[in-house]
Amino acid sequence: MLPSREIPQFQDDADDWLRFLDKAAKGSIKAEDCLHSADLTYMVALTGDPESPNKLDLGEYAEQFRLTFPATPPGNSIHELIERTVEHRWFPHLFCGSETRIHPDADYAQLWKRRRCVQTTALLNDALLHCLEHWAADDCLQCLDEYSVDFNSRIIVSGMLYLSFTWPEEPRS
Repeated sequence: MLPSREIPQFQDDADDWLRFLDKAAKGSIKAEDCLHSADLTYMVALTGDPESPNKLDLGEYAEQFRLTFPATPPGNSIHELIERTVEHRWFPHLFCGSETRIHPDADYAQLWKRRRCVQTTALLNDALLHCLEHWAADDCLQCLDEYSVDFNSRIIVSGMLYLSFTWPEEPRS
């Protein structure tokens, strides 16, 4: 699990969870870029090979990812997941989560193109609910495959939550 709100970025300085969420709530392509770079860094952490993004077959990576993905989420309710995000300092304070979605998925699509923004707490709530309800390596991989200028922000944030919750621990020496 990511120990702080810093999101590791492949061959770049770490990004910040709050900045990422703000970009996703606006539909900025920078949020999708951040997820993609974090995914490459995750690949390096999982394989232990800094060259893996350039040489590892994606099918092989997906299989390795599936084998290491936890069987259950790090909480049994949205409230427990919110507590975990605050405990690891991804977000500065608790917020009231909803056990039902705040917005339908379509409300999170093409935000930049439609010149719309969504509230970050609503976006985070719905992404957390998605992760909780669909916890699986294959769902995570689908979220990571979302790559389009007109992406769905809920999918991008769900992908980052999946990565953050399952981030490989550093090997202990």
